[in-house]
Amino acid sequence: NNVTATYPYRTADDFTVAAGTKFTLKQITIDALQQKPAINTIFNIRRDNAGTPGPVINTFTISPSSSVMYYAALDYPIYHMIFDLATPIILAEGKYWLEPVITSPNNRYVYWLATSTNPQGSVPYVSNNSGATWAQSTSGLDMVFFVAGDCDPVLNISEQEFNEFAYYPNPTDQILNINSKRAIKSLDIFNLAGQLVVKDAKIQNSQVDLSRLNTGIYV
Repeated sequence: NNVTATYPYRTADDFTVAAGTKFTLKQITIDALQQKPAINTIFNIRRDNAGTPGPVINTFTISPSSSVMYYAALDYPIYHMIFDLATPIILAEGKYWLEPVITSPNNRYVYWLATSTNPQGSVPYVSNNSGATWAQSTSGLDMVFFVAGDCDPVLNISEQEFNEFAYYPNPTDQILNINSKRAIKSLDIFNLAGQLVVKDAKIQNSQVDLSRLNTGIYV
């Protein structure tokens, strides 16, 4: 399917984060037919909307870490591209849709490789208006891609444990005070796009300095 950046055609295929799991997305691989290696790719990650691609919850532009030609079809070389994310993306349980938009030298056509082997999940969806509306693909094929990262179980926290932890003031643009009956081993801060913005925040005297963060909502 055509996923060239200079054209309005789009394709999205789904992947699922298992129930009770937090997925840290670190790498994406994708195979595509293109005359020359891609310059960069915009990846849109969409929330599921009743089994169809929904709103974009994360978008980023990235160049392939590696791009290897391994075959040719229809006079087009096929490249296997690996994208290593500089900033991992945290995704909660549920279904998501991956939508690549690829830029190639001289704006040549790029076609996302599809296969009939080992189909998984839902059938792909296609758009001819840059993702404004979507229709189910009738090809009977699945797109060739892979998402990789870390899967961690989401622990259940009892009401008592919530009562043993407090933070204030909220909101704040300076110092956040933390009260906890248990020792805090680490504190990570994420934005609402699931991106890790502060890892192992420094805690001094049960306080964390948030003054360097941009205005926004964080977890």
